[in-house]
Amino acid sequence: MKSNTRVHSISEVSRIHEIEKYFFSQGKNYIEKRFEDLLEIKNNLKDELDSNRLEKIQKIGHKIKGSAGLYGFSALSEIGNRIEDTAKNGDISKLPKVIDEFQTFLNEEKLK
Repeated sequence: MKSNTRVHSISEVSRIHEIEKYFFSQGKNYIEKRFEDLLEIKNNLKDELDSNRLEKIQKIGHKIKGSAGLYGFSALSEIGNRIEDTAKNGDISKLPKVIDEFQTFLNEEKLK
């Protein structure tokens, strides 16, 4: 049985680190802005969100998912997916928890 595990060469590992640095230098402001948008929404949550706000949350989640996935940040991409799905399903009770996960991820990355 063949293993799907791939061993990266030194040049590939170096390139991966370059991509990570680029993403967190160039993408940092973008990701932090998306977080600020979500935090503002979280701090102003009511019992019901209008469809425009839910659509905005869904789009933010989708953009985070796609951007992070493009650069291979699967954990961040998964958080973006959960944000998108939460908004798509209209389940605002889960939204604060997912936004907190996003904040925790960003804080942990800043410490690295």
